[in-house]
Amino acid sequence: MADEEKSAKEKEVAIETDETEADGKKKPAFPPLLILVYVGIVFAASALTELIIVPKVSAILASKGLVQEVVEETPLVPEHGEIYVIEDLVVNPAGSEGRRYVASIGLEASSTITAEIEQRDPQIKDALIQILSSHTIEQLADVSQREGVRAGIQSRVEEIVPQGNIDAVYFVSFVLQ
Repeated sequence: MADEEKSAKEKEVAIETDETEADGKKKPAFPPLLILVYVGIVFAASALTELIIVPKVSAILASKGLVQEVVEETPLVPEHGEIYVIEDLVVNPAGSEGRRYVASIGLEASSTITAEIEQRDPQIKDALIQILSSHTIEQLADVSQREGVRAGIQSRVEEIVPQGNIDAVYFVSFVLQ
């Protein structure tokens, strides 16, 4: 029986010495070298996949018509045209009883159209005065109704200058006196 106890204690001591170093400290569960090998394998596998496998699979799928090549397009940014400003239009709004409305209006269009706008400046000013004087002070002061006024100005100027489109109409200044 003493022999059995002695051999059991020897086995425990043998197990403990496997798990601990000579100075009594525990050994790390994974040695640093093993961790470096593992990281190297993961890196090699990802590089192999990215550089060899994915291009080959993509080429096979593309040749069978299963995958279309994705072409990145840069979004089209609209170019802004030149702005021709008609300054200091004095208008008597409908029913204003002598009150005046002073406005400067910008018309945005391509450079070829702004040259035509400049030549037809008197006709455009007359049209703007007619449009603005047909509205009441309340209509011109109401921000929600200005969009309708802008649309009216844009369509009327496009009638006067039929060679191109007006891209935008801006109220540069807007003073009710």
